[in-house]
Amino acid sequence: MACPGCGGTLKVPVLEFKEVRCGSCMSAGLDGRYVAGHFPLGERLFQHLRETDPRRDAIAKLAKKADLANQKLLEASIRDRNNAIEAITKEDFNRLFQIQSVGYTGREMN
Repeated sequence: MACPGCGGTLKVPVLEFKEVRCGSCMSAGLDGRYVAGHFPLGERLFQHLRETDPRRDAIAKLAKKADLANQKLLEASIRDRNNAIEAITKEDFNRLFQIQSVGYTGREMN
């Protein structure tokens, strides 16, 4: 962390509070002793805590998010079904409507 007195870099203990001393501040005649500690928490944890905070209507927001996700899944399912029906119909169109397919076979030689 940056020293509050001189701005120099101090090594801070992780997951505990301890006294940290700044040599630059002490040599300049200042106290140079600070209580500091580092507790690393990721931004994702803070985001999760904000999203699930009941005081911020988290339950309503999560329900809305789930409903939107379910709606997207339903739309994708319907789209997949319709695409499959269309593919089968196009593939077997002539057979379904009993359309005879006659093609040009070229010039016949006698």
